Amino acid sequence: MLFFKQNLLNLTFFFKMIKTFKPILLLGFAAFALTNCNKEQVTSDLSQTVSPTTQGLVTSSMNTYLLEGSKVVSHTAQIRQKIADLGATETAYFPQLKAMYVLSNNSNFQTELEAMNVNVAVDMDLNATQPMTRKSFPVAPNTNLGTANQYFTSLWGLKAISAPAAWSLGYKGNGVKVAVIDGGFYLTHPDLAANFNLTLAHNFVPLAGENNPNDASFASTGFSHATHVSGILAAVDNTIGVVGVAPQAEIIPIKVLSDIQGTGQVAWIVQGIMYAADHGAKIINMSLGVTIAVRGHGRTANGDKLSIQLFKDAVKYAYDQGVTVICAAGNDAIDFDHSNLDVFPAATPHAICIAATSSENWVPNTPNTNVPL
Repeated sequence: MLFFKQNLLNLTFFFKMIKTFKPILLLGFAAFALTNCNKEQVTSDLSQTVSPTTQGLVTSSMNTYLLEGSKVVSHTAQIRQKIADLGATETAYFPQLKAMYVLSNNSNFQTELEAMNVNVAVDMDLNATQPMTRKSFPVAPNTNLGTANQYFTSLWGLKAISAPAAWSLGYKGNGVKVAVIDGGFYLTHPDLAANFNLTLAHNFVPLAGENNPNDASFASTGFSHATHVSGILAAVDNTIGVVGVAPQAEIIPIKVLSDIQGTGQVAWIVQGIMYAADHGAKIINMSLGVTIAVRGHGRTANGDKLSIQLFKDAVKYAYDQGVTVICAAGNDAIDFDHSNLDVFPAATPHAICIAATSSENWVPNTPNTNVPL
């Protein structure tokens, strides 16, 4: 089950230690501070990355295969020859991860590659879904913090995490690149355009109508989750709209989920993580994920396990490059300590997993869930 993170996240524990943490970590939590939407949606070797042509275009007759293991690196030439012989297309190769992604409609592809002692599996498909449960709550209370931004009085979370205090100390994100890995972006949005790095923007969605790698823009109409997340993180401090937690941060827009079909693959997200790590990102924000069974009844199939392992490997690669990776825990209020489920990439050992909270006195008949500092 694919989800987009759209809840309110508790940063209080972090900002109590703001004087001891580096400003870069302030940015890492930014995109999780205030999201509250009603509408649900959903350097690496990139020489083989899909181009805005029909080559490498995913169609209904094709599978994306993950090739994994030491053979991928030690026998790369032979594997590539076999791929060519089978009429398949290599879409990404990561020697650092000992992994390769290949598109093929050949029914014998997996058998032929396994005969070469290569670990092969069909990559995991992700489909956007609604949360399992939905509840209605009162409108969050206004908090007047005395700013000219149009909707600032509704951004109670900025007060809860002491963002104005951080700004007064000069922590506004200046010079820090933050990769937002998500769906498509409104790159000309007046509250964000100045902070988007269009030179580094990239698109890893190989679907018709969205397969231009240089175009990370929103390919549909209506709500853009990626734009919403970017606004929480780094909306410009001006007189319109909102202000981001880090209003001077530089956003690298990386599109890995389809706006048109509402789908994605782990392969596309892994490519986005690797790209961000190799192009100067200091923070990676992924307000997305997939929830799967990892223990007991319903445990995931081998192919899914290989896909999840690549999630882990890619996040560790980014971590080893000095990148702070922030991931969402999901929308379903699952107690992962007492469940056979896990959510990835949030459950990877080198990511910071963030769950949700609400404003003070927002949820009726419950104790305060977020007390401003």
